[in-house]
Amino acid sequence: MAANQENAPRYKTVEGLRRGLSILRALNNLPSGASPTELADLTGLHRTTVRRLLETLKAEACVIYNPGSEQYELAPGCRDLSEGYRDEHWVSSLAAPAMMEMLNDIPWPADLTTLDGDAMIIRESTHRYSRLSFHRAMVGRRLPLTVTASGRAQLAWCSAAERTDLLSLAVSREMKSGSNQHKVSRSLEALLRKIRRLGYSWNAGQWREQSRFSAIAVPVLTVDARGEERLQGVLSTVFPSNAMTPEIAAQRHLAGLSACARKIGQLVSENAPHADMPAK
Repeated sequence: MAANQENAPRYKTVEGLRRGLSILRALNNLPSGASPTELADLTGLHRTTVRRLLETLKAEACVIYNPGSEQYELAPGCRDLSEGYRDEHWVSSLAAPAMMEMLNDIPWPADLTTLDGDAMIIRESTHRYSRLSFHRAMVGRRLPLTVTASGRAQLAWCSAAERTDLLSLAVSREMKSGSNQHKVSRSLEALLRKIRRLGYSWNAGQWREQSRFSAIAVPVLTVDARGEERLQGVLSTVFPSNAMTPEIAAQRHLAGLSACARKIGQLVSENAPHADMPAK
């Protein structure tokens, strides 16, 4: 199915829901609350419609009526609606168009991953669109930190404090029993320094579950109000190990992969709902 067909709406929008959301948005911009008349003026809705919507929102604990000011205000129920929101969801939604555009230059499938506990999780992917993909259902798949390009990029570009914690956790969980963990950690730290110096990470079949595949990856970075870079995710491209080495992949595709990562980072900086997103 073509991307434009898959993204096309199949059902008509629910006008009542749209109007209810417009009430919530208006109240969100008015910290002191508003009367039904004021909300009608702000939203362009009829006052009777506004009153009906407010009664529904009040029944759902999304707004409350303050008899002292005779105004409606947002209620704690609105917070419940946002508890499941995470910044990486926003990153992936912005990344999809840029990743699709990248397929014009890099035919191999790409994945956008973010840290999820002790592993990377695929948030967005072009596997289902790439003609060179050997997989399809990739979104939601978890990738280990120390043996994948995505995980290594996360370790290389996260904060020093987070790197220490993640390395300790990853080495203890991913290494074979009996391994010298201190020696393994030192080896990984040397690898991460090389990755930061070269500007990209890689793996060449080290992940046993996908030993026939290799990948290269780059960080998706944003810049906060203080001018400090923040790691928001990792963008990678995957290919069979017998097709090319990571070094050749970098020669051919690193520029395009990096350009896409910068574009995603810029989009997040410009459009994210939080001006200063937390570091990942």
